[in-house]
Amino acid sequence: MSQQEKFQLYVYDGDYSLPSLDVECLKSILYTAVAEVPVQVRLLNNFKHCVFYNAPTFVHKNLLFKSFHEMMLYLRTLNYNIDNKLSSKQSSESLALTNLVQSKLKPVTEFVYWLDQRNPKGS
Repeated sequence: MSQQEKFQLYVYDGDYSLPSLDVECLKSILYTAVAEVPVQVRLLNNFKHCVFYNAPTFVHKNLLFKSFHEMMLYLRTLNYNIDNKLSSKQSSESLALTNLVQSKLKPVTEFVYWLDQRNPKGS
């Protein structure tokens, strides 16, 4: 596989022993790991990179995908699908559970980041 054909995933750098702090980036990293996609994860940890890429950004050949959903749909066309052995009922339950967890945990994680001791004291 040439350099041009390799899968690349650009994500924001992490903290708290996580590879990324962004939920969409974490979903992208997890999906590519579970689907066994041979991807090179690149961390966006300086201003120069963050100007050129939004995270998560998935690059393959000349194609650029700027969201988890777009990346997942593209990988399914290449037979990197983690749901292919699920029944339709199991797929719908999986989607419902994913949406429930995201709707309940997103506000909590944002609050925890806001309360971090490293944040400067309010003025």
